[in-house]
This record gives sequence, C-alpha cells and structure tokens, in this order.
Amino acid sequence: MYKILLRLSILGCIFPISSQAALIDLSTATASAGNTYLPATPTYLPENAIDGDYNTSWNGGGFGGNSALTYLDIDLNALYDIGVVTPYSVGGGNTFTILTRKLDSDPWVQFGIGNGTSSFPTVSGSATARYVRYNVISGNQWAHLTEITIDGNISTVPVPAAVWLFGSGLLGLVGVARQRL
Repeated sequence: MYKILLRLSILGCIFPISSQAALIDLSTATASAGNTYLPATPTYLPENAIDGDYNTSWNGGGFGGNSALTYLDIDLNALYDIGVVTPYSVGGGNTFTILTRKLDSDPWVQFGIGNGTSSFPTVSGSATARYVRYNVISGNQWAHLTEITIDGNISTVPVPAAVWLFGSGLLGLVGVARQRL
C-alpha cells in the first residue's frame, strides 16, 4: 500500500492534472471604454461587446490611432490563464493590441497584436490576468467591436514545494510506523 501511495504521489508531481482551455463566461464580466460614440444611446455601449449578442456592438467614436481613447477594458472579476482572444467584426484595416494585467495597479502588458483584415482575427498568447484591454492603435476605420471572446481557465493557486515535501515526509513516517507494527 505504501509503495502504491508513493508512486501515485510521485506521478502527481511529475504529471500534474491539467484541463483544456474553455471559453470564459463573460456574463459576470464588466466592460468600460475610454470613449463611446453617442454615449446617450444604447447602440454603442461597451457592455455590448461582451453581451453574447452579435447584433449589438461597441464603438469608440474615433478612427484607429486618432485617439488615445479608442480602447475597451474588460474586468473578468477573477484571475484567468488566458490563451486566445478573438474580437469579432473589427473595423477593416484597423490594427489593435490585446493587453492584460493582473491588478488595477499593474502596468498593461502586451498579449498580442491583430488586424481587422479578417472578421475574426484570433490573437494567441499566454497570460494570467483579471483585466483584458482591446486597444485600436492604427487604421482608417471606426474603432468598433461587435463581440469579443476569451479562451482560458480560472487560474489556480500553485501549491508551494514545501507542502509537497511535508506531505511526502509524512507519508514516509506513516510507512515506517506501519512496518514497525
């Protein structure tokens, strides 16, 4: 029994269980923007980009690169390990960056760059973040976005090595005690 437990604990350390990335549910997320075209109307509000409805959109009210305010921020309300961000119906010819950060006080870090030559420009990368920013940096089209999807997993807190060492030592003591009986 002891040998089986020891082998399983070693295998667990070498081959940790992982799950595949899934589409993050944005229904609990919040969206804000540097600017919104016609903010008095519900047509172009920031939350339209994360509502799951492809008939609504956010519009930054400016051309890409003409304003420092052509960005959309998404607060996921938890830390996620992010792998893919896909903005839908990006203004044709606009170049954008996807930025991430863990905390409000952290600086934005570039996740990837994409352009609006495709209706669904996928941006792949790797980041652990709570906040995602879609930022139009250049182009000749309105800074707008119909929807955005984010693939990832809820971030897990790593178990410190000391816990694994303590656990294996405890298993060793249990094994020695059982042999003496």
